[in-house]
Amino acid sequence: MHNSGCYVIGDYTVNYSPSFSILNLCTQSKKHEAKFDQILIIANPDNSLAYAEVEARQISSLFKESRILTQDADPFTVLSSIGDYHCIHFSCHGSFREDSTLKVGLRLAATQNHTGFLSLNQIVSEAKLPIGSTVVLSCCDSIRTVLQETDEFIGLPNAFLIARASNVIGSLWSIDDLSTTLLMMQFYEKIKQGETHEAALRQAQIWLLSITRKDLFTWISENQSFLDPTLKVYLQRLLHAIPSDDVHPFQSPFYWAAFCSIGQ
Repeated sequence: MHNSGCYVIGDYTVNYSPSFSILNLCTQSKKHEAKFDQILIIANPDNSLAYAEVEARQISSLFKESRILTQDADPFTVLSSIGDYHCIHFSCHGSFREDSTLKVGLRLAATQNHTGFLSLNQIVSEAKLPIGSTVVLSCCDSIRTVLQETDEFIGLPNAFLIARASNVIGSLWSIDDLSTTLLMMQFYEKIKQGETHEAALRQAQIWLLSITRKDLFTWISENQSFLDPTLKVYLQRLLHAIPSDDVHPFQSPFYWAAFCSIGQ
């Protein structure tokens, strides 16, 4: 925050890079930026996230071509599929340990022969994304990094950028399901309108922190045909529990500030 009490995103669009070497890699990938009209969505692979599949259905409706993997999203299936899509969206559990990069990864669907854990090392060695693609990690702790002895920060963003993505969106802490769904819907809508990833994320965050109970009722009414029925029910329950039209239910940074844009 500024001394004035205003949030930085009110004045600036922010983008990050784990290192200069990764930034250079992203710049090269950006030159071959993929078209943003295809998406692979991995949603609720372990069947434990209430809003993940709602989020997936909402996002997929914005794309010409989409595929949603749920309980069939085991690591092998995901790794063999991501090369066919310009955008890959993960709505699942992230795993992070400061003391070991071996424990950093994504929790996908388990099989008889695999725990379902997709590790950082697997992503680096086996993932082959279209050059210039986008990866969105709608997961808890998904862009936290570990500082190595070489002074290099290592985490999931590095892994996907090394795998030829030009941009990774993810979170720094445990996130709320409902507010994240709304944020992601706004993010993708702004992307489809031609905004850059970092600008789209900033605008989505400002929308979420600024919206009031009254605004949300209006938004639901204006998007009746587009909104998933389950999401409408969740939102209406939330809004009826709020006492005043002027309340901003998602104003706290907890709901929106976890997400950052990394890369180019």
